[in-house]
Amino acid sequence: MKALLAALVLTTSLHLTPSTVDWKPCAADPAAECTTVAAQGTTLALARRRADPAQRVGTLLVNPGGPGLSGVDMVLKRPPFSAELLAKFDLVGFDPPGVGASPVDSCGFVDTPQSMPTSPQEFQNLLAANKKAAAACTAHLSDTDLARDVEAIRVALGGEPLNWYGTSYGTEIGQRYAELYPTKIRTMVLDATIDHSGSALTHLLTATASAEDTFNRFALWCTKNTACPLHGQDVAAVFEAARAKLAGDELAAFDSDTYLALYAPAQGWPWLGAMIAAGHPPRTAARPASANNAVLAAICQDWDYSVHSFAELSAIQAAAAGLAPHLRIGDVDRYRLIGCQGWPVADPPHPLRVHGAPPVLVVNSEHDPITPYAGAVHVSRQLPGSALLTYRGDGHTTYTQSKCVRDNVDRYLVTGAVPARGASCPDVVNPATAAR
Repeated sequence: MKALLAALVLTTSLHLTPSTVDWKPCAADPAAECTTVAAQGTTLALARRRADPAQRVGTLLVNPGGPGLSGVDMVLKRPPFSAELLAKFDLVGFDPPGVGASPVDSCGFVDTPQSMPTSPQEFQNLLAANKKAAAACTAHLSDTDLARDVEAIRVALGGEPLNWYGTSYGTEIGQRYAELYPTKIRTMVLDATIDHSGSALTHLLTATASAEDTFNRFALWCTKNTACPLHGQDVAAVFEAARAKLAGDELAAFDSDTYLALYAPAQGWPWLGAMIAAGHPPRTAARPASANNAVLAAICQDWDYSVHSFAELSAIQAAAAGLAPHLRIGDVDRYRLIGCQGWPVADPPHPLRVHGAPPVLVVNSEHDPITPYAGAVHVSRQLPGSALLTYRGDGHTTYTQSKCVRDNVDRYLVTGAVPARGASCPDVVNPATAAR
């Protein structure tokens, strides 16, 4: 049945219209093309690398997530896709409103607290500052808005069925698009999948526990791998001793760098071992004093992180520390918990309601520090006919880590055929940490 549905989608043409965009060579790379597209009262920047005309299958629209990461940069700066995929698809990336070359006039940089409140008065100050920032940001940047932007791009490019590759936050946009425009999709890959069907607090605590799991696997890797500068030592004890010597900006940088290093085991784990062994972070810069409120709005308009008192906020921190005694609370989760206090929610979490879409490919690491594997399982169960491809390793996003994942994703995007039920790819980066 899945194969039949895929075949029907692949052979059914949508109503195509002439492209309304005017592509020009990009200033940063004349081999690529750049343009803008009007969408919902704003202008979105796009970049494209053309496929081989003799092999072309369609356009692949990509979003690297964040929110706040640039799809234009993803296309211009060493796109991560295989040569085969680049030959078969026009690769198109876009900057969402408030990102890169897609400015939002009604939302910008407003000073807001960047550290966790330590008293009831600081909590009230946080609420007041965030409400001021939210009032200054009248842009609509929820999942629903971004999904409508994607549809505007698809139509502007000529109306071909959508091929989508989204990572992390880009999977939220993809899921919402599948709800709103299921019959406009040809293929859709959700890599490092966010489950937007539960509460913000549940997501925060689950992600915090997942990050701690990845830290423990990093520590295990160090005990089994002589390439780790902490090999032969009690990794957790050395980590705690190094952290205890830091305060202020250095501690914030240490925690942030630790968390981000867990995203990419091949590069990040050896680097993290060296940082812990040195006993201090390689940089001392704290978060900037101002936050990009267009980026923050994209989070806060989709998730209700609001708490009612300093005591409730402290209880959440204590719950996170109980789940993650080394990381306490993930850096991204801390940022969202602080930043979203006082913001209104436009597109709250809800169970997915997708009817009439072709099979979607959901991909996730078994040990992802920010998009837990359980969330990917739940999302795949809510998407009729979808397939879940499991990468049996670590890290946030999978396509660049594993040839097995790349081959499966490429095959799906080119042919529409999803992997078999229960398909998985082995951990090729840190097989010694495999928990089997």
